[in-house]
Amino acid sequence: MAEQPETEAFSSSSQNLTCPLCLEIFDVATIMTSCRHTFCLKCLKQYNLAHQNLDYMVCPLCMAISKFTSTNRVDDFLANVTVNGLVDDYYAKCGGMNAALEMRPKCTGCKFQRDAYSFCKTCNIYMCINCDHSHKQLTIFFEGHKIIPNDDIIKGTVIAGHSSDKCYIHKQEDKDMYCEDCKVHFCLKCVIDRHKNHTIKNRADFERELRLEVNDLVQRVATRKSELEKNIQNIELQRHEVDSAMQKLREDVNQAYSIKVKEQEENHRKLSEEINAFQHSFHDDLNTLKSKDRQRIKSICSSIKLVDKNRLGHLETDTLSAHALLCEELDAVLKKSTDNTSAVAITMITKEARNN
Repeated sequence: MAEQPETEAFSSSSQNLTCPLCLEIFDVATIMTSCRHTFCLKCLKQYNLAHQNLDYMVCPLCMAISKFTSTNRVDDFLANVTVNGLVDDYYAKCGGMNAALEMRPKCTGCKFQRDAYSFCKTCNIYMCINCDHSHKQLTIFFEGHKIIPNDDIIKGTVIAGHSSDKCYIHKQEDKDMYCEDCKVHFCLKCVIDRHKNHTIKNRADFERELRLEVNDLVQRVATRKSELEKNIQNIELQRHEVDSAMQKLREDVNQAYSIKVKEQEENHRKLSEEINAFQHSFHDDLNTLKSKDRQRIKSICSSIKLVDKNRLGHLETDTLSAHALLCEELDAVLKKSTDNTSAVAITMITKEARNN
């Protein structure tokens, strides 16, 4: 039995080691906990960004739910050690990651390993221009085979089929149909057997619609991203305007406060001066009253000496009359002095001074 050409083995290996999300060779292959489907860790993290509000992840292939066990979320998923080992082996055989990524398909239909010109989906091989010509000429063997130009594969307008694109029930049939109800690909024979009355689409039509939908989503995402970035800019602009307004208000309040403080300090100074002036004036008034009282004391003491009863017996009639008059005046002075120097009178004088 002839050995499989090395280039064909590489091509088959790279297709079997492709992440279903990014369609590139696995980068840290990681297993979903519920369904065991494998994806790149970076793809799962990117997928997780759109579902931060959920405590679980829905598998993009089978819709199975994988619960997160902690706040680490995707980082808690286990790595697919087997697939990662195969990826390492593949890179080693291809001369490293960069060589594998840059490697273009080679013809797997002959031993010359020329650049691929087309791909036969029926035979699942890449063909150089000579093999493509022979394939088309030998109709007795290859009639009805589906041949795809390699340029269309490179442009992405079609996808080259491989062994995994064969129907798992009808082994020789390609999975050219897609059921929108079941969300699976299958062959034409399965339509009658398993998907009767379902919404069925041709795989090429489905991929074309999906590509258009993806392009539309890309444009909408770009538009939405632009809108959100503008919202962020507006938020920051409003934040700046509010901060500026608050700073201006703070400065105005501080300025008004300073003015009021100065006014109150001036009022305090004036009131203190008025209080001190009133106090001095009141002390002067009290000193005047005190001086008058002392004068009255002196006057009444002198008067009392003149009218001392011990002398009345030695006075003549006219002198007695003079003394009687002096007594009356002294009595009047005593009454007047008592009224003017009472505590009530002093309080009244103080109140009158405060009101004025």
